[in-house]
Amino acid sequence: MRKSNKNLKNKFIKLYDQYHAGIYRFLRMRVKNEETAQDLTSESFTKAWDALSSGSAPYPQNARAYLYKVAYNSLIDYYRSAIKNKEVQIENQDFLVHLASAQTGPSTKEQVEKNIDISQDMDKIYLALQDMSDLSTDVITLKYIEDMSNSEIAGILDKSEGSVRTALSRAVQELKVKLSDADNADAPSN
Repeated sequence: MRKSNKNLKNKFIKLYDQYHAGIYRFLRMRVKNEETAQDLTSESFTKAWDALSSGSAPYPQNARAYLYKVAYNSLIDYYRSAIKNKEVQIENQDFLVHLASAQTGPSTKEQVEKNIDISQDMDKIYLALQDMSDLSTDVITLKYIEDMSNSEIAGILDKSEGSVRTALSRAVQELKVKLSDADNADAPSN
């Protein structure tokens, strides 16, 4: 293996280690099951490696945005080829494993109650995001879950920064309304 190829491989391994979890989270928020998100994550990194190692794409200045762009394109390809409707399937496997393995006691009970509250809030957010447009879901996920700048999001979504700011503002408003409606629907009536 040539020295430059080995350097590229080492750089890419570091990128993988640094961004794998984030890319997975981003994709998991957009697909109905964990296995699909895992497959798309692997596919995204494979595509990125193939492009970089073959020389068909130059090494990106912003590797994070590049990887998210590849993941976003993989997601689009997935939806196009699968011709699927969005389906909501909430899975709390990690949380259930934690509950099953928890030892009982006063502090554990408080922690479990706290985890249930957080889990229920996340379920509400997840359900609301599934009912929003793709653009709204993308900008909220990239901004607030992946903590990206507007310029990074613009690069990933092929939009201007102004479009991203506008989309983000509208998406946040829409999410607030949906969460408020969900809370009102859950409230007991007198």
